[in-house]
Amino acid sequence: MSDWIARRLPPVSPEAATLYRIVFGALVLAFFLTHPVDAGWLERAAPESVLHRLALPVLEAMPAIADWIGLWIAVWAVLFIAGVLTRPSFALLTVGALVWGLVYTMRLGAHSVEALLLVLVCLLAARWRGADRFAIWMPGFVLGTGLAAAAFAKIRLGGLAWITSGTVKYHFLTDSPDAPVDWGLRLAQYDSVAVLLSFGAVAIEALVVVGACARRYVYRLAAGVATLGLLAGFALFQGLFWPAWWILLISFLPWHVISGARSPEPGTWTLRPAQSAVVVAVVLQQLVASAARLELAPLVSAFDMYSATYASPADYESKAGMLYWVAAEFADGKTDSCRVSREDADAVAAGDATRVARVLQSCFDTAARPVRAVSVEGTRRAVDWARWRLGDEVRVPLAGPFPMNGR
Repeated sequence: MSDWIARRLPPVSPEAATLYRIVFGALVLAFFLTHPVDAGWLERAAPESVLHRLALPVLEAMPAIADWIGLWIAVWAVLFIAGVLTRPSFALLTVGALVWGLVYTMRLGAHSVEALLLVLVCLLAARWRGADRFAIWMPGFVLGTGLAAAAFAKIRLGGLAWITSGTVKYHFLTDSPDAPVDWGLRLAQYDSVAVLLSFGAVAIEALVVVGACARRYVYRLAAGVATLGLLAGFALFQGLFWPAWWILLISFLPWHVISGARSPEPGTWTLRPAQSAVVVAVVLQQLVASAARLELAPLVSAFDMYSATYASPADYESKAGMLYWVAAEFADGKTDSCRVSREDADAVAAGDATRVARVLQSCFDTAARPVRAVSVEGTRRAVDWARWRLGDEVRVPLAGPFPMNGR
């Protein structure tokens, strides 16, 4: 197994490996500097995973950790880029990144950052000296594995209908308010184009990992270009710019051309046991996560975002047209509302006391403002299907109000 994996890794010279470390470290540093967190994020944290629930009491007891984690990351990232105590610096950078990830994903979605955080953990096994082929190859492999999981989720949940119904057009519609251009909505009006784009998205997601494991660079290049196109489509058509995923594209650049790197003779370069174990672990954890639809933020995901399938405009309106809100009336007579998931809305409507308390705590400062009554509301956007545009938003009552003393 170790030899087979080693043959997948591209050749690299020490000079190229050094340049790669500097570029990768600089991009990682820039990402964390532009995505700061602080102790305020903990006030309305909504722990979803086991890791969140374990970390939250510690972070709440020592909120300064969240305030200073950005500086911690910056210091160790600079030392890593400069090549000072490279492996210890990278290890401490990764520790900081994981703490940042716990805080970040308790407030925002995890899918946009999980791949990068997993790469950082995997690269703890990198040598970071000499011609380190593993460090260059691993980000592309992790990215390809995550995209393959996303393709599997679409077909598992929607079957071939995800492609044949041109499902991307409905996702373009949902995300159109955030998209910088209306190209997705224009394309969505042509069923054949929507089907082609849906097929292309699934095909790219499924095959990137194959390109990442190819021995010939032309296939790795094709995988990188295809992934770039996919991520650019997310950004343009849906307003989804995930820089943590874009960073991983540097794995597909032609680092082997710097200083004329050549592939080592068979048997003269092997992976360390820890590196082989990391590759196997990535595959196994993704198989388990995808099979069980497991989400363990901020590191493990089934990557089933955008896997919902809609058979028709009417099906879309019934499944995706509603956003859910919990509306609270406080003891002082004031009201406020908070957007929640369908599951949380159903739990509040059903009177699940434990879930109600958790939802209210994550949405409102219930200690300072006691809630007198709670209700569930929905908002639906009307759709002009002739123009393929979202219309006005209408809010409708769904359940309640329920007095809190009766819950």
